[in-house]
This record gives sequence, C-alpha cells and structure tokens, in this order.
Amino acid sequence: MSIAITWRRLCAAAVVGLAVALGSLAAPPLLGGITLAAAQVSEDFIYALEPYGRWIRHRRFGEVWVPANLPRDWRPYEYGHWVYTDEWGWFWVSDPEEEDWGWVTFHYGRWVFERGLGWFWVPGDEWAPAWVDWRYGDGYVGWAPLPPDPYIEVYEADPLFWAFVAVRYLAQPRWRHYAVSSRHRATWLRRSHVVNRTFGVRGARLAVNPGLSPAFVAAQTHQSLPAYRVRPRVFSRTQGVQGAVQIQRDDLRAGRSAKPRGRSKSSGRNAVAVQRTTTVIKPSAAVTAAPQRLQKGQRGHLGGHPPRAAQGAATRQQQQQTPPLQQLQKQTPQKPPPPTVKPVTLPPAVKPVTPPPAVKQAAPPPAMKRTAPPPAAKQAAPPPAMKRAAPPPVVKQAVPPPARKRVASPPAVKQAAPPPKPAATPAAKPAAKKKPEDKKKPDETK
Repeated sequence: MSIAITWRRLCAAAVVGLAVALGSLAAPPLLGGITLAAAQVSEDFIYALEPYGRWIRHRRFGEVWVPANLPRDWRPYEYGHWVYTDEWGWFWVSDPEEEDWGWVTFHYGRWVFERGLGWFWVPGDEWAPAWVDWRYGDGYVGWAPLPPDPYIEVYEADPLFWAFVAVRYLAQPRWRHYAVSSRHRATWLRRSHVVNRTFGVRGARLAVNPGLSPAFVAAQTHQSLPAYRVRPRVFSRTQGVQGAVQIQRDDLRAGRSAKPRGRSKSSGRNAVAVQRTTTVIKPSAAVTAAPQRLQKGQRGHLGGHPPRAAQGAATRQQQQQTPPLQQLQKQTPQKPPPPTVKPVTLPPAVKPVTPPPAVKQAAPPPAMKRTAPPPAAKQAAPPPAMKRAAPPPVVKQAVPPPARKRVASPPAVKQAAPPPKPAATPAAKPAAKKKPEDKKKPDETK
C-alpha cells in the first residue's frame, strides 16, 4: 500500500512540475476574485511573515513565503479547528503554535506543494475565512487547501493534500485525534466527491466558506451545532470584514524585529477572538439528503443557510454609515412639525366628514327593495295562471263556450233557427206518398 501511495505522489509531483512549466508561459489567471502575486509583494505581507519563515523568488509566482520549523508531514489547515459563523460560514482557527502567522496565510492567498521545496504560500489580496475545497462521502468529510488555478484538478485527485474525518467530529477542537490516517486517505478519496469550495463575493474583496451545510452536520451528529462570533485580524487595507481587528503598519514593524519562532509558543499578540453566540442550528429529521457533487468548473453554492457576508457584503458598510445620516435628517424635520402635523392630520375630523356609514343609510337600497315589492307585481300579473291554464288541452275546448255566453244571443239563435225541422224535408217524400190517398178520397166519395 505504501508503494502505491509513493507512486501516486511521484506522479502527482511530475504533473505539478509540468503544470508549473506550462503555466509559466501564460499570464497568471484569476479565480473567485483572487489575484496571484507575480512580481511585487505588499510590504504588509513581508513585515507580517518574515520573522516566521523566508521569502524566495519563484519562477512562476514571483515572491513566495516558505514557513520554517514545521513537521515533515505538515500541511495547511491541519493544526487548528473549524467553527461555524453566521457571517462567513466555516472559519479556520489556528492553534497557538501557528496563530502568529496563520492569521495571514490561512485567510489570504493560496498554498502550493512542490517536491524538494515543500509547502509555500502565494500572496493574495482577497480575505476569506479559509481557502479550501470540500469533499463528502459515506459520512466522512474532507478538505484541502485551494491552490492557484492550474493545480486545482491535480489537488482534487491526490490524497496527499486532503484531510478526512467523520462528520460528527468536524466541529470538534481535537478532530485530529479522529482523523483518517495517511495510508487510508486514498480509500476515502475514492469514496468521496467534491461538494463545495470557498469562493469570492462579487463586488467585495472577501470570500465566504459555506462548506457542508450546518443543518446537515447537525442532522448527522444528532446534536445542535453552535454558531460563533469571530473577530479576525486583517490588514488595514482590507475592507468589508465585519468586526475585524485591523493591523496597522507600526504593529507589523514591531513584529518584524521578533525572532523566528515557527511552531514555538505563541506570543498571543495575534490571537483571534472566538466567542460562542446564542444562535444554535438544531438537528432536523427533514434534512437527510447528502451534499450533491460539484461539477467540474462549478463555482460552488451557498446552500440553504447562506452566510450573511454573501447577502450584500459590498453594500453593508454603506448601510451602516447611512443610518446616522438618516436619523439626523429625520430629527431635524420632526422637531418643528409635531405640533403642525397633529392638527393637519386630524383623523377624527376626516372620519365624520366622510361618513361612509351615513351614506349607506341615506341611500337605502334595502328600503327600495322593500317598498317596491316585486312579489305583489308578480301576483297581479299572473303569468303563472296563464301558463297553467294555457297548456292543458281543455283550454282549446273551453275557448268557444265562454265567447257564446258573453254574447248571450246565441241561445235565442239556437231556438229561432231550427235547421233540423226545415231540413227534415224528407217528410215531403211521405207527403208525396200521401197523394194517392187524396186520389183515394174521391173514390170514397164515389
């Protein structure tokens, strides 16, 4: 197993060296707003880090810083612990042995590893709570320092740069006691995938580090995850980091005269203030979905609990400066008008002048409905009676008799005109038959 890991490391070193050689032909790229130093380095970086390492000239990145007096297997973002903040997400707090220079190298710039030189730091102007990539798989979480752009894909595939620990130990100060050993990192690298990374906030020279969702971490540990308030140390030129302690040039010059201490006992001058707040992320049974794989070239995502700095960090300082001006503007006009505003805005006078209830009573639509009883009109005009008398067939037979009763003359007509009697002329025929009787009478006379 050790031979396989050694072979992977040699291949990774060869790929990194090839990337450096090819990258020297191109201009330094940008990622998430970070600008890689090429020729000149700010004096603030030199004054802050010179006592704890050495500055060298790199063929690709210009002036870089190499820390001194570190263990052989040392890696960035290993000697410290994570705390969750509502402002920036996951914040890396350095151990006392590294806090004198960790407030610079773990929150500015990027880290690169080269065989023969080891780890060195590339300066960058953008501040972040931590510059790392995040992995997750089968209940384990991993992170690795973010390198400059040309090396990101190489770092993602090499277990040398990753640290793994069970999710339930992520927020523990002594997580290193439960970390995956170096010989098992390759196994967990295959069983996990990249889920998130630190990325810069648009319109501001700072970044946020959402990492794994705090709700997911609380659900996995079945314990509430506390949120912390951190007062980071930043350079005086860094703006937009809320609650930060700005380090002036005089403070940096004073630290330059100190002896290189490496990982020796800290002076305590650059300790970061960390305070627990009342905010707590409680575990929820509804949060069960594992973090999704981050696609190649994807910038990252804020998740369901985005840090506050990503919700308008560029305009936050303006909002903090404008409230006092607005209060002054509100106080100056409010002092004279209170007596005038009260009589001008007389709500009691306005209410009786426009009495909607009185208007409703004066125009009584219900009274109109009561006085004009449509039901009586419906009874006087009996369309229903006509409809009831008309449909039956008896109406057709009864129509002629009432007309004759009203004329009152038809009965006399019926008596005076007996058509049947004159029509009974067939009696004439028997009369004609009687003619022989008449003829017989003379016979009788005879």
